[in-house]
Amino acid sequence: MSSMSLSHRRRAIYTGLKPFLSDDRLQLAIRHWEAQYADQPSLALQRFVADICRDAELKTKRSTILRQLLQTMAQPEQELLADPGSSLPNNKPGPAAEADHAYSVAFGALLSAMMALLPDGQQHKQRLEFFSALRKSDMPARITESLQHWLSQPSAPLLLYDAPKSMLRKVLNQFYVVLCEAVGPVSADRILATAAKQVGAERPELGKQLDALL
Repeated sequence: MSSMSLSHRRRAIYTGLKPFLSDDRLQLAIRHWEAQYADQPSLALQRFVADICRDAELKTKRSTILRQLLQTMAQPEQELLADPGSSLPNNKPGPAAEADHAYSVAFGALLSAMMALLPDGQQHKQRLEFFSALRKSDMPARITESLQHWLSQPSAPLLLYDAPKSMLRKVLNQFYVVLCEAVGPVSADRILATAAKQVGAERPELGKQLDALL
């Protein structure tokens, strides 16, 4: 992959994914690939496919999607679809998906920051307790599966592509309740406030989303 231009690789990813994803989810997947995997070797495609195939329907197609991507990565440029960076307006998904994506990014950054403020031993316990709470919740399976994937693989990105703001607030509240039970409400409040301040400072463009989630 390193000898291919970014445009060539993006066209290959776009061509390979197009039969499987809606336009909005396809654009979010392309953006995720550019942010996390564009400079990675072909072997990283397996992790990329796992990231974007979290719901029940796509999970059954992971191997097919991976084979398709490996195939399109080997195709010459003239056989690929046009670069989505130039053929799609501003390379952005629709307004609703764009808004949900911004809230998802803010949510993931906030939860990760809160977890990082806990001592290593406490982090492990918090993950186990939150995992247990998720199993008892009535959240959609795709949301639960994505969160459980993140809890089991701390270095993995937390991706909840199409989760609405109301659902993210519900998950955040559940995480906060578990945290209160573990460290007490005073410490939990301090961790939440510190994490929100850190994310706000590092990602000022997410200020609106953070305010809405808190």
